[in-house]
Amino acid sequence: MTLDENFFVERGAVRCGEGIPQMPRWFTDSRLAFSLEEHSVTEVAWYEKNCGTVFMRHLWDGFRYYIEQDGLNYRPVYRNTVVRPWGVEAEWPLEDHVFSHKVLAVDETMVFELTAPADLPPGCRFKFDFNTAFALSYSDRLDFRHPTGPGREWKEWAFDPDGNVLVGGYRLAETEFPQAYDFCCVFGADFPMEYRIDEKGNVHVLTGPELQPGQTCRLMISFARERERAMTRNRAFIEEADEKIGQQYERYRQLADSVPRLRSPYQDLNRYFELLPHYHESLKVTDIPGAVRAKTWRYWVWGWDGMTNNSATAYWGDTRHIGDMLDFYRETADPEGGIVHWYEYDMSIKEVSMVPAQCIYLVLLQLYADQTADLEQVRKNYDFAVRIYRMAAATEVGESGMTQGQSLFPDYRDLIGETGDDISALNNSIFYCASRSMNRLAALMGDEAVRQESARFAERMEAGFMDRFFDTEKGFPVSSLEASTGRPREVFQMCSLRWENDYYYDLVRPVMERCMDFVETHLVCRSGIREVPRWCPAYGADANQLQAWWPVADESFVRMANALDRKDLLERWVGWLEYWYGQLSCPEAVSCHIETDRPETDRWSALKGAWQAFAMRTWYQGIVHGVVGVDADAGGITFHPYSGEEMVLEGLHYLGKTFDFSMQGSGPFIETLEVGGRTVRGTNKLPLECYQDKNHVAVTVRRVAEPPYPLMITRGNGAVLKDYQSSGNQIETRLQGAGLVRLELWAESMPEVRLNGSPVSVEYDADSKGAIVALELEPDGNEQLHISMSQGV
Repeated sequence: MTLDENFFVERGAVRCGEGIPQMPRWFTDSRLAFSLEEHSVTEVAWYEKNCGTVFMRHLWDGFRYYIEQDGLNYRPVYRNTVVRPWGVEAEWPLEDHVFSHKVLAVDETMVFELTAPADLPPGCRFKFDFNTAFALSYSDRLDFRHPTGPGREWKEWAFDPDGNVLVGGYRLAETEFPQAYDFCCVFGADFPMEYRIDEKGNVHVLTGPELQPGQTCRLMISFARERERAMTRNRAFIEEADEKIGQQYERYRQLADSVPRLRSPYQDLNRYFELLPHYHESLKVTDIPGAVRAKTWRYWVWGWDGMTNNSATAYWGDTRHIGDMLDFYRETADPEGGIVHWYEYDMSIKEVSMVPAQCIYLVLLQLYADQTADLEQVRKNYDFAVRIYRMAAATEVGESGMTQGQSLFPDYRDLIGETGDDISALNNSIFYCASRSMNRLAALMGDEAVRQESARFAERMEAGFMDRFFDTEKGFPVSSLEASTGRPREVFQMCSLRWENDYYYDLVRPVMERCMDFVETHLVCRSGIREVPRWCPAYGADANQLQAWWPVADESFVRMANALDRKDLLERWVGWLEYWYGQLSCPEAVSCHIETDRPETDRWSALKGAWQAFAMRTWYQGIVHGVVGVDADAGGITFHPYSGEEMVLEGLHYLGKTFDFSMQGSGPFIETLEVGGRTVRGTNKLPLECYQDKNHVAVTVRRVAEPPYPLMITRGNGAVLKDYQSSGNQIETRLQGAGLVRLELWAESMPEVRLNGSPVSVEYDADSKGAIVALELEPDGNEQLHISMSQGV
């Protein structure tokens, strides 16, 4: 249940009958972000060099607007409210008359709009004011919202009646070459403004002439680092306001038309699923294709915050953004160090990423290749990907298959025992996924040397990762090893399992049940999933990251819960997400300091009204992969059945097509896939002929509790099935792929597998009835695969 039953979601917008739900609300567009409570804008941030938070409410109010009638002020009323990531609009009843009003973020400009009714009463005017103290000037080393220095010297606010603008801004103290402005904001309007300030110089007031029936008036605030740039932006916006605002509506209308829809018994999850792509869209830096802000508030552009968990982006149809990201991270990389971890507001490099963790880029490149088949874009970025891969591979410790370097997370690595002599489970989990991606990409590009190099590295990692990291007593990987000795450190964190793509299943499969038991016993709590167990010395060591739940790590949780048929854990996870839907927020992290199923919002990681980019993507694709039980892997569409509720996912994007999936029945096996009049049996992978020549594909998946056939294909990341046939105890199909592919089977007994007539080795476990077949496939191949039961069943 949500905290507020008075709002609902329609086409990516939140609607309610009265007021603004779950205040404060943060609105954003590119470099601009601001916070709105019902009667006042309380904070404004502008992400440029020497900027950040530029206005912040302390004792006195921020930006306020009113209807002034006969000298009396009437504050805004919100009726039939519509809240979008970039603004709010509502009716404003005044006596028996109904105005409409909007506060918007459009083209990095704040817009305050008021429309008068046709039956306008006399004497009404638009009025706007703010207190001088709203302008943030001083530093506070204990409050990250404040600038860290040098100090800001705000200039006297100046009203230009000829230009019809109010101009303010600051220069930085102690700069070597002081400018007229280091930040400037310009207040302009499409109506003639009157300006006044009180005798004490505290409150600035801008008022328009008496309104006319049906008139729309707008006050607009533009920002820049230089005065002339701010003035130019403001003038241009005023002249083109209708067009620019219309373009913003159209941008989000197109998104609403294209994003998938979820129809499940979890009503609030359905609504959250619809909202997430819209709030992610608002974080794009519009003049830098591929750059996405990490969060609605405060954070700018980061490396892994942008690159990780982008299956979600592909599923909601934005592969263009993924292609732009590939170019962006390559073009902005440090010539020697590689991909940037942390960008300054002016896009200069603050910090370069840990080298093995940079290999998320390879996963992203492979994702793009598989989702689009656009090999030209892959080829453009391939040499850079190889360079990053080889930089990471060069840090291998001996012939261990383990790369050296401090962990990507947390911020204070010494608190998890790292010293600079480290082998990180998180980094090496990423590097394993990247090695498998590199292997596939090299095969697609015909690069035999890199293909073999990456295959050998992945093989060494598979042989040594769990042997070195997995603590057999605790049942979970340790966070890191001492590189010089190989000694494991007695620290455990959820991020030790980093499911960057589904190849990770091959690495974690042998210990998955024990890992899930550990997570359930030691990490799952009422507020979410602790990053570190409470008994671990690292728990709470920073009173921040190490006592919190980090949603970005949830892919491992939902993948394992799905694979192990743990509906109970998946429904618990759904409950946590529905709680945050009720808050109309998506947190970076959630404190587990207090035992509660209603965790508090805060002033940073779980800021009310803020949305974290990588958390949004992680939760979105977690819903698809874990709760629905489907993904688009390197070899097509694969279903992951479990004993879940029936539901329908409509409009998932893949290869320029859209797919509808109706999950019927319940259980960890699939009886049939029904698509276009065809019934497919014995496979969890959708054969190519079911979707190859169609733009829209509807699939009904019939799940059952018991194995319906003695032989079934259950997984096969990278394997494309063609001309597929199954008779229950025998499967015939053609195979396509690129590089190393592992088929996983469910078989009553040891199966026989032949590829092009030749026998293939099979790894079979009689207890689980699972069989693994490892194959090397060529991109232009068309191999004939025959699978049958060796003992007549």
